[in-house]
Amino acid sequence: MQIDLKLQATKDILNTVSLPAQPAVVTELVKLTNNPNVGTDRVGRELKKDPLLVAKVLKIVNSPAFGLRRRVESVEQAIGFMGISMFQKAILASAMRDVFALGHDQRDAMVFWNHSEVVAAGCELIAKRRFPDLVMPAYLCGLFHDCAIPLLCSKFDDYQPLAELAMDFQDEVLDMEEMECGTNHCLLGYFFAKSWSLPDSVCLTILHHHALDFDEVGSDTTQTLASILRVSEFLVQNYDGSGNTKSVDTAVWAAENRNILDYLSIDSSELCDFEDELLEILNSNL
Repeated sequence: MQIDLKLQATKDILNTVSLPAQPAVVTELVKLTNNPNVGTDRVGRELKKDPLLVAKVLKIVNSPAFGLRRRVESVEQAIGFMGISMFQKAILASAMRDVFALGHDQRDAMVFWNHSEVVAAGCELIAKRRFPDLVMPAYLCGLFHDCAIPLLCSKFDDYQPLAELAMDFQDEVLDMEEMECGTNHCLLGYFFAKSWSLPDSVCLTILHHHALDFDEVGSDTTQTLASILRVSEFLVQNYDGSGNTKSVDTAVWAAENRNILDYLSIDSSELCDFEDELLEILNSNL
């Protein structure tokens, strides 16, 4: 009953908040990149119909989130280095940055974007090492997990303090959001992700990413993605540009979250290795 009430409250808010639509050219490009029979030249031709989008995608490709060792200057180079799947990520990232830059305070928008981008990079790194089949959805979970925060900032003038708590991954923020806004950023983010036709596992991870017990979130894939996201959220503190700093030592956090790390087969020393590797990726692209 409580979940049904929360869903209804969120739907009521959706009647007064317009979810940003996925740009038409991006929708077409995602369809092409999802089609195994479509070659890279076809994707390149479609993208070049929008020179501004080309520039934005190349900017994303050359950002720290992608960790490329050399700068790319053209669509052909980008697809050649990254492959279609990785390039699809760049298209979605570009679209997301674009829609959330509109109508928002530029500083707040950049803080939000940097946080999302760095968390996505952390998710991708962990997935590559432990679950290579989940690299794409893990990246999308990191990129979109807080996608409702700008929407709530636009809807509620006094939401900004809650936005900071949400990006600091404070679990109590959900109750505070529901008291002040009638919904929370996980529920609203779920509907946003569904409207962009993201994979179900990604949508469900966004819905449950503040859950205290991942055993209740559904499939093994969703549990894995939620666990990856939780670890990445911890790793990026100090580095995501939001002002978040680690409130507990890595060894202490590892002990308190042993169930999550065991699920991912990560020990406390490897957690430090992941952090060092992520920092190296970010620094190499500054």
